[in-house]
Amino acid sequence: MLLPWKRRRKPAPVRRDYRPCLEALEDRTAPAIVNTTADSGVGSLRAAIMNAAAGESIPFEIEGAGVKTIKLLSPLPPITPANHH
Repeated sequence: MLLPWKRRRKPAPVRRDYRPCLEALEDRTAPAIVNTTADSGVGSLRAAIMNAAAGESIPFEIEGAGVKTIKLLSPLPPITPANHH
């Protein structure tokens, strides 16, 4: 015998007219931040220029006190619409 509060419920009917769909969301990429004085690679000014979105500022967050110098081994890429995502 089932107690009244332990009765099994009937499963909800399946809706056959429902079709889930995907929806595009806005781009949520992380900002290009310079956190190293290396010429290239992750966190470099060169990588930040290549990965920055149009109109995006490039913040510098290089750790340590004092003035920092980035010694370039080759010219930086141009800042043009061609290298903006």
